[in-house]
Amino acid sequence: MLAVQVTTGSVLYDQFEDSYLRGALETRLVHLQPGEILIPPGLSAETLRTLSAYVGYKVDYTERPEPLLEHANRAGVRVAFANPDLLDYSAARCRCTEFYADNSADGLLSRVFDLPESVVVALALLIDYLRTFNLDRALITPQHATGKQPFVPFHTRLHMLLSATALQTLSVFTVESASSSDDAAVQLKELLRPGGRSGGVHSTHMRGGDGSLFSVMDFTRSQFGRRLLRRWIAHPLVSPDKLRDRIDAVEYLKGIVEATENDGLEAEDDCRRTLASIHGKIGQLVDLERGLCRIHY
Repeated sequence: MLAVQVTTGSVLYDQFEDSYLRGALETRLVHLQPGEILIPPGLSAETLRTLSAYVGYKVDYTERPEPLLEHANRAGVRVAFANPDLLDYSAARCRCTEFYADNSADGLLSRVFDLPESVVVALALLIDYLRTFNLDRALITPQHATGKQPFVPFHTRLHMLLSATALQTLSVFTVESASSSDDAAVQLKELLRPGGRSGGVHSTHMRGGDGSLFSVMDFTRSQFGRRLLRRWIAHPLVSPDKLRDRIDAVEYLKGIVEATENDGLEAEDDCRRTLASIHGKIGQLVDLERGLCRIHY
């Protein structure tokens, strides 16, 4: 499996074994929430059934129907079909080599060939598909421009992987009936609002959000901060030491913000004043991740 966010240059990969019910695949779909899915030929009936349930209409490579967005339960989820000529590992390897060589990104080839063979095949299929829209350069966004590793594993041992059932049952990111929980979410968000400050990017436009746990916790002031908070919630830390380090860092920054609002910072404390100034202006920044990626390709 390979997933790319073309607006930020984020590329995630994974290789996993699944059960008959395709619980692992469903978990990854719920975490990633893709807007478009590229389907290769040869998928099992169980896998196609899971994908069909996610997009809201029947997915069948043999028929290759043209999906209509109005038939999808999740607005905007589209299905496309991959080039069958690239399913062979040798052909996929050649396509990847050609792509990165043509774009003067030979340094990434060693990283590509360290990936599992199934991921290399998925990468070749994605290169071929994105090239149609001139978006293939999103796969070679330089690390120094975005601060990201070129290929990031979907799951590591440092983080907990919440199942699709857990995410849906706990309403972490979505709720079955947003209208019924909206008022309760607004009240809870008001109770959690730090110091009576205005809410974040998400809550400002959606009152209490959609009633999910994420919308209630979201007091971020920038889009990239919101994406970071979402990653933290979706992949909780396992190590107590790293979790304490994160809490300490958040508490430190929170103390600076509260001291600034109460005029409690000393004039000579330049570092703390600089951080407080950044906090006040960060909501006015453009989305740097997306901007750098757009400049690149």
